[in-house]
Amino acid sequence: MTSRAPIVGVCVATFRRPPGLAALLAALANQRFPAEALPRVLVFVTDNDPEGSARSTIDRARRDHDLEIHDRVETRRGVVHARNASVAAALETGVDFVVFVDDDESPHADWLATLLATQRASGAPIVAGPVVEVLDDALPAWYRDAGFYRPPERADGAPAPYAACGNSLFAAALLEAVSGPFDPRFNVSGGEDVFLSLTLMAAGAAIVWSPQALVDTHVPADRARLRHVARRHHIGAANYTRAEGLVAGWRPTRVVTGAGRVARGLVLVATGAVRLAPPRMALGVVVAAEGLGVISGALGGGAGRAWWSADDR
Repeated sequence: MTSRAPIVGVCVATFRRPPGLAALLAALANQRFPAEALPRVLVFVTDNDPEGSARSTIDRARRDHDLEIHDRVETRRGVVHARNASVAAALETGVDFVVFVDDDESPHADWLATLLATQRASGAPIVAGPVVEVLDDALPAWYRDAGFYRPPERADGAPAPYAACGNSLFAAALLEAVSGPFDPRFNVSGGEDVFLSLTLMAAGAAIVWSPQALVDTHVPADRARLRHVARRHHIGAANYTRAEGLVAGWRPTRVVTGAGRVARGLVLVATGAVRLAPPRMALGVVVAAEGLGVISGALGGGAGRAWWSADDR
């Protein structure tokens, strides 16, 4: 890095979500930076719809916002193909940092400046930030009170266990040295971001946390189904454990860990039933689903969902 202003490539993979993509591009256009640390920001959007349905949304954003957008269509289905296409375009342009955010998220106005500030202060090549759920007013009390997705509490610059593509920054040089960089083995299951960050961390790259680099995601009322929440947690646990096993090798203790989590979940369900506490019961179901996901991932099982599934997206 030189003393010049950094070039940041924000990479977005999208699939048939025009309202979300439009809101994200507007939020990216409204990012604020200190005058003394003004980066050049480029946005790389890859549409995973072979019909190119995101084009009108992107063209409108170009007209309405002062935003440099590079877009392409990736006809091969799957999140890995879409993310890799965006990263390739960003690296070809000579960016210093690659930043990931999803098309159902809305970054706060100082999000990107905060990620960059944490990177400068820590010197770490990877920075991860929280994705905060904004709950629909119509969501039932059991969902609100169970606390399924509370962001972890870590200090600025503290070590993070991995970096997810919903909110993360990578030094471009780090990604240039990795084939892909996302592994096609995770194209359908998901977990490609976990596997990449665990692989880089195993090679010596530090991952740090930026708690004030906030990204919001709206949770509509129709997602407040216990089956839906449990399935998402099961998938996340399975993908993380599978990725961890591929990086560090198989360990039978992971099965034991998963079984322990299942037992804890069942205890929560039982005590919640005794106390007539629906949030505790719901949390127990989700914890047990996570435990089963850990066992599945430890035994090599994939989550088995397509990233473009409407139920999950």
